[in-house]
Amino acid sequence: MPTVPNSPARQPRVQPPGVVCLDTALKALAGDARRGTWTATPLERRIAELLSMAAAGGGLPTVQQVRAALWEGAMTLIQENGGRFAALLADLVTVLEEMAVAPDGEDYLAGYEAARETYGFITATAEAPEGPDTGPGSGPADPGPADHAAH
Repeated sequence: MPTVPNSPARQPRVQPPGVVCLDTALKALAGDARRGTWTATPLERRIAELLSMAAAGGGLPTVQQVRAALWEGAMTLIQENGGRFAALLADLVTVLEEMAVAPDGEDYLAGYEAARETYGFITATAEAPEGPDTGPGSGPADPGPADHAAH
């Protein structure tokens, strides 16, 4: 394809900051869960279950639902397991708020994709078997961006 003189060069798309934070946190936590170096505690699984059930009808949790889940876990959720699950939920709130401000366009789509993948991880965490051991290996077996549209 010939190059058109004086045409503006297409710059790479810059993701909204909230999406970058959420995506980074999700990849790190999901990767550790797959490797067995992070496992959801019973409280984290319970919070994930509550959030998963609350959001089941709409496909994605709302800002209010995520805030309620964080409130339900209180200080214990922040302290357990290094607070990584709570931090992931806090990053999700930021993205959901950004989506509400810009309900269309590329920023919305980037936020939607990041939120959808995060909701998939939350659902996988809620469905993780609760074994007698809460150590490595009892968390979600595959917290990746699987198809969770049915939830």
